[in-house]
Amino acid sequence: MIKQITINADNVVTGASIGGFIPGGIDVEEIPEEVMSCPKKWTYVNGAFTPNPNYTDNSLQLAKENKIAESKERLAEWLATNPMQYTDGNYYSVTEEKQSLLNSNLASYERAKAAGIDYPLKWNSTGAECTEWEYSELLTLSLSIAAYVAPKVSMQQAIELEIKAAETMEQLDKVVITYD
Repeated sequence: MIKQITINADNVVTGASIGGFIPGGIDVEEIPEEVMSCPKKWTYVNGAFTPNPNYTDNSLQLAKENKIAESKERLAEWLATNPMQYTDGNYYSVTEEKQSLLNSNLASYERAKAAGIDYPLKWNSTGAECTEWEYSELLTLSLSIAAYVAPKVSMQQAIELEIKAAETMEQLDKVVITYD
Protein backbone atom coordinates (compact mmCIF):
# COMPACT_ATOMS: atom_id res chain seq x y z
CA MET A 1 0.00 0.00 0.00
CA ILE A 2 1.26 3.48 -0.89
CA LYS A 3 2.07 5.70 2.09
CA GLN A 4 3.20 9.21 1.26
CA ILE A 5 3.75 12.57 2.90
CA THR A 6 4.58 16.02 1.68
CA ILE A 7 6.89 18.41 3.52
CA ASN A 8 7.75 22.06 3.13
CA ALA A 9 11.22 23.69 3.08
CA ASP A 10 11.33 23.51 6.90
CA ASN A 11 10.60 19.75 6.83
CA VAL A 12 7.12 20.33 8.30
CA VAL A 13 4.67 17.69 7.19
CA THR A 14 2.04 19.41 5.04
CA GLY A 15 0.08 16.38 3.91
CA ALA A 16 -0.24 12.64 4.42
CA SER A 17 -1.94 9.83 2.53
CA ILE A 18 -2.31 6.12 3.05
CA GLY A 19 -3.35 4.32 -0.10
CA GLY A 20 -3.22 7.34 -2.38
CA PHE A 21 -0.60 9.08 -4.47
CA ILE A 22 0.28 12.70 -3.59
CA PRO A 23 1.95 14.77 -6.34
CA GLY A 24 5.44 15.55 -5.04
CA GLY A 25 4.94 13.11 -2.16
CA ILE A 26 7.65 11.20 -0.35
CA ASP A 27 7.19 7.45 0.14
CA VAL A 28 7.40 6.43 3.81
CA GLU A 29 7.24 3.06 5.60
CA GLU A 30 4.55 4.06 8.10
CA ILE A 31 2.52 7.14 8.97
CA PRO A 32 1.62 7.22 12.66
CA GLU A 33 -2.00 8.03 13.51
CA GLU A 34 -0.99 11.28 15.28
CA VAL A 35 0.74 12.43 12.08
CA MET A 36 -2.35 11.58 10.04
CA SER A 37 -4.62 13.50 12.43
CA CYS A 38 -2.55 16.71 12.44
CA PRO A 39 0.38 16.69 9.99
CA LYS A 40 1.55 20.25 10.79
CA LYS A 41 2.44 19.17 14.34
CA TRP A 42 5.23 17.06 12.87
CA THR A 43 8.46 17.34 10.94
CA TYR A 44 10.08 14.60 8.86
CA VAL A 45 13.87 14.55 9.01
CA ASN A 46 16.20 11.66 8.12
CA GLY A 47 13.33 9.20 7.83
CA ALA A 48 11.80 9.99 11.24
CA PHE A 49 8.80 11.96 12.44
CA THR A 50 9.56 14.40 15.26
CA PRO A 51 7.36 17.03 16.94
CA ASN A 52 7.39 20.38 15.15
CA PRO A 53 8.95 22.84 17.64
CA ASN A 54 7.33 25.78 15.84
CA TYR A 55 3.78 24.40 15.85
CA THR A 56 1.19 26.46 17.70
CA ASP A 57 -2.29 25.25 18.41
CA ASN A 58 -4.64 27.99 17.25
CA SER A 59 -7.70 26.39 18.84
CA LEU A 60 -7.31 28.41 22.08
CA GLN A 61 -6.91 31.64 20.11
CA LEU A 62 -9.93 30.82 17.97
CA ALA A 63 -11.97 29.95 21.07
CA LYS A 64 -10.95 33.28 22.62
CA GLU A 65 -12.02 35.19 19.51
CA ASN A 66 -15.37 33.38 19.51
CA LYS A 67 -15.94 34.09 23.19
CA ILE A 68 -15.09 37.78 22.74
CA ALA A 69 -17.60 37.93 19.87
CA GLU A 70 -20.14 36.21 22.12
CA SER A 71 -19.53 38.79 24.87
CA LYS A 72 -20.23 41.59 22.39
CA GLU A 73 -23.35 39.85 21.06
CA ARG A 74 -24.67 39.33 24.57
CA LEU A 75 -24.06 42.99 25.39
CA ALA A 76 -26.00 43.98 22.28
CA GLU A 77 -28.82 41.63 23.35
CA TRP A 78 -28.81 43.12 26.85
CA LEU A 79 -29.00 46.65 25.46
CA ALA A 80 -31.84 45.65 23.12
CA THR A 81 -33.90 44.10 25.91
CA ASN A 82 -33.24 46.65 28.65
CA PRO A 83 -34.41 50.10 27.56
CA MET A 84 -33.69 52.94 29.95
CA GLN A 85 -36.50 54.57 31.91
CA TYR A 86 -35.96 58.32 31.72
CA THR A 87 -37.06 61.05 34.10
CA ASP A 88 -40.22 61.59 32.03
CA GLY A 89 -41.31 58.03 32.91
CA ASN A 90 -40.91 56.77 29.33
CA TYR A 91 -38.53 54.05 28.18
CA TYR A 92 -35.88 54.74 25.55
CA SER A 93 -33.95 52.22 23.47
CA VAL A 94 -30.23 52.14 24.26
CA THR A 95 -28.96 49.93 21.43
CA GLU A 96 -25.78 50.94 19.68
CA GLU A 97 -27.85 51.80 16.59
CA LYS A 98 -30.24 54.07 18.53
CA GLN A 99 -27.36 55.79 20.33
CA SER A 100 -25.70 56.45 16.98
CA LEU A 101 -28.93 57.82 15.49
CA LEU A 102 -29.53 60.06 18.51
CA ASN A 103 -26.01 61.46 18.43
CA SER A 104 -26.25 61.95 14.67
CA ASN A 105 -29.52 63.82 15.15
CA LEU A 106 -27.87 66.11 17.72
CA ALA A 107 -24.85 66.67 15.46
CA SER A 108 -27.11 67.54 12.51
CA TYR A 109 -28.94 70.07 14.68
CA GLU A 110 -25.62 71.64 15.75
CA ARG A 111 -24.42 71.93 12.13
CA ALA A 112 -27.75 73.38 11.00
CA LYS A 113 -27.76 75.92 13.83
CA ALA A 114 -24.18 76.98 12.98
CA ALA A 115 -25.30 77.51 9.37
CA GLY A 116 -28.36 79.47 10.47
CA ILE A 117 -30.78 76.77 9.29
CA ASP A 118 -33.87 75.81 11.26
CA TYR A 119 -33.69 72.13 12.19
CA PRO A 120 -36.42 70.67 14.39
CA LEU A 121 -35.23 67.98 16.76
CA LYS A 122 -37.44 64.91 17.05
CA TRP A 123 -37.06 61.73 19.02
CA ASN A 124 -39.28 58.96 20.34
CA SER A 125 -39.59 56.75 23.36
CA THR A 126 -39.83 53.00 22.80
CA GLY A 127 -42.91 52.16 20.76
CA ALA A 128 -44.10 55.77 20.46
CA GLU A 129 -44.13 58.34 17.66
CA CYS A 130 -41.45 60.99 17.40
CA THR A 131 -42.09 64.27 19.17
CA GLU A 132 -40.23 67.56 19.08
CA TRP A 133 -37.55 68.13 21.68
CA GLU A 134 -35.55 71.11 22.84
CA TYR A 135 -31.84 70.70 22.17
CA SER A 136 -30.82 70.79 25.84
CA GLU A 137 -33.46 68.18 26.75
CA LEU A 138 -32.42 65.79 23.97
CA LEU A 139 -28.75 66.30 24.82
CA THR A 140 -29.54 65.42 28.44
CA LEU A 141 -31.34 62.26 27.27
CA SER A 142 -28.31 61.33 25.15
CA LEU A 143 -25.96 61.83 28.09
CA SER A 144 -28.27 59.85 30.38
CA ILE A 145 -28.27 56.96 27.92
CA ALA A 146 -24.47 57.12 27.73
CA ALA A 147 -24.27 56.99 31.54
CA TYR A 148 -26.74 54.07 31.61
CA VAL A 149 -24.77 52.07 29.03
CA ALA A 150 -21.23 52.87 30.21
CA PRO A 151 -21.13 50.37 33.12
CA LYS A 152 -22.27 47.56 30.81
CA VAL A 153 -19.62 48.47 28.23
CA SER A 154 -17.04 48.46 31.05
CA MET A 155 -18.26 44.99 32.05
CA GLN A 156 -17.82 43.76 28.46
CA GLN A 157 -14.30 45.21 28.36
CA ALA A 158 -13.41 43.49 31.66
CA ILE A 159 -14.81 40.20 30.36
CA GLU A 160 -12.78 40.62 27.17
CA LEU A 161 -9.59 41.18 29.17
CA GLU A 162 -10.33 38.08 31.24
CA ILE A 163 -10.86 36.08 28.04
CA LYS A 164 -7.58 37.33 26.56
CA ALA A 165 -5.72 36.44 29.78
CA ALA A 166 -6.88 32.80 29.73
CA GLU A 167 -3.94 30.51 29.12
CA THR A 168 -5.88 27.25 28.82
CA MET A 169 -9.26 26.11 27.56
CA GLU A 170 -10.20 25.32 31.16
CA GLN A 171 -9.51 28.91 32.21
CA LEU A 172 -11.41 30.19 29.20
CA ASP A 173 -14.41 27.99 30.02
CA LYS A 174 -14.55 29.55 33.49
CA VAL A 175 -15.04 33.07 32.10
CA VAL A 176 -18.67 33.99 32.73
CA ILE A 177 -20.44 36.37 30.36
CA THR A 178 -23.28 38.19 32.08
CA TYR A 179 -24.54 41.75 32.16
CA ASP A 180 -27.07 41.43 34.99
